[in-house]
Amino acid sequence: MSGFDRAVAMVAACVLGVSSALAQTPAVSGATVPLCDPACLHALNRQMSQLYRAELARTQGTIGERRLVHAQNLWRRYTNADCMFRLGPQRTGGPDWVTQEDRCLAVHVQRRIAALQGFDDCRAHGNCPAIGPVWGGGAP
Repeated sequence: MSGFDRAVAMVAACVLGVSSALAQTPAVSGATVPLCDPACLHALNRQMSQLYRAELARTQGTIGERRLVHAQNLWRRYTNADCMFRLGPQRTGGPDWVTQEDRCLAVHVQRRIAALQGFDDCRAHGNCPAIGPVWGGGAP
């Protein structure tokens, strides 16, 4: 199995684990989420980065590019703040907190991946956020 195939398999395994966690875990419960080790989170982040860069290339030089960059920056800030809110500050420095943070981040990253993948689908209908009309109407 090549390195690329292993990476694809790892992302698929992470996606399945995180997706099942999303389906099984109520938003405000203390239920446990399946483990997402650092390698899993890294693979999800890599996939998200590839999708983001592809969308950035498609919108280069347009207002959509600025909106996408702004949205991604705000998404990162929100994700970090949400996980901090859910877990509280890291006081003990132990591996349990880090594991819980990885789980929280993995859920957010998986949702962002789905959103970025949705841009390909919306192009067929002409209603993508990055290529749709600018606020207040008018041309993109």
